[in-house]
Amino acid sequence: PHRLPIVGLGASAGGFDGVAKLLGALPVDSDIAIVLVERPDPHHESMSLAALARHTSMTVLQAAPGLRIARDHLYVVPPETYFSIGDGAFQAAPEAQRSALLSFDFMLHALAQAFGADAACVILSGVGADGSVGLKAVKEGGGLVIAQDPAEAAFSGMPRNAIMTGAVD
Repeated sequence: PHRLPIVGLGASAGGFDGVAKLLGALPVDSDIAIVLVERPDPHHESMSLAALARHTSMTVLQAAPGLRIARDHLYVVPPETYFSIGDGAFQAAPEAQRSALLSFDFMLHALAQAFGADAACVILSGVGADGSVGLKAVKEGGGLVIAQDPAEAAFSGMPRNAIMTGAVD
């Protein structure tokens, strides 16, 4: 079977610029899937599907249970939504599976479990440490872990905390 490279992309406050730059730098037909988990910040505008679509040739969709994951697609996970992955599609995570993880950490665990070494993650601008737990699962599964340079992030908390784990490539 043809493998599907997948990238878990996490951003929070000030993350839209980083997401837009990353999407704009990708080649057309990049042959990957991206799952964007945005941690909403009440002081910053949320990333709309239309705004994201202006920066990529990928098909941009809101993730939903049963939606199959495909190449050259960007899936946006609704705020505070927890999905697992099974049979190549998003699945609503039962309450009992959610534990104490934040939604981006949870998604990174799901991607690592479903895709192994074909999973990667990118941690962009944001406050807090969301992604710092889940990135370890991606790394342990043989995937690639990337964090934005904190000096270039509007809010350095998420990338700085990711780097402090020692697991960022």
